[in-house]
Amino acid sequence: MSPISALCFALLAAAPLATAIASAPEPRAGEAMVVVAPPWRDAAALAASAGGLVLRQGRIPAVAMSYAPDPDHADALRRAGAIAVLPADLALILCEPSP
Repeated sequence: MSPISALCFALLAAAPLATAIASAPEPRAGEAMVVVAPPWRDAAALAASAGGLVLRQGRIPAVAMSYAPDPDHADALRRAGAIAVLPADLALILCEPSP
């Protein structure tokens, strides 16, 4: 497979996930939320630095579930560097425990 074909395939494969993240509703204040960090960051550390309680680490270090009673917790996570902050009930599959 040529590099251009591989890039096109990767973009097509990522498109549904990007669309789902972009169209997800804003997490509600006072509820658990899923934090998606850049691949080089640890989501649990990012959530803790934003004042959140880490409820669960994802299968990959860039995903974690966080909770804080602060109504601005989602904004704090974004300021700390989160790529996406999703309602936990829509994204629980990302935080399934590792086998």
